[in-house]
Amino acid sequence: MIYQIPYQVYEFNGKLIDRQTYENLKSAFDANPYLDFPEPKSYFQEHRSESMMVLVPFMICLVLVPFGEMIDGTFLMLVLAISFIFLLFGVIFQISQFRSFQKARRKQRKFFNNLKQDIIASENYQDLVSLQRKRKIQYV
Repeated sequence: MIYQIPYQVYEFNGKLIDRQTYENLKSAFDANPYLDFPEPKSYFQEHRSESMMVLVPFMICLVLVPFGEMIDGTFLMLVLAISFIFLLFGVIFQISQFRSFQKARRKQRKFFNNLKQDIIASENYQDLVSLQRKRKIQYV
């Protein structure tokens, strides 16, 4: 039997903005073309607790492994083994979730970069709609 480790799958699907949002962003980008959309939180900022669940067993293993022969047959050997198991599953979980998170972030960055370019290049909302349609953006 194969055990599957559950993890959160991240997805990003950009949507067409409405006319009022377009006008607000257009005026902001016209005033300052170097203005950019805010950067979203990083994986480690968003998943601090899961990251700590990997860091604590890692630190325990780091401290106890050099004393392997001294702790052989003691309670600390059990602590080391349990810490190693938690570390192993935590790393597998983190890698799976991190890959999904990064893939969604790449899509998000690409969407917002393209949106900014389209807003700056467009003359009005209909131009934006046609530019976004060429990029095959989903419509609400």
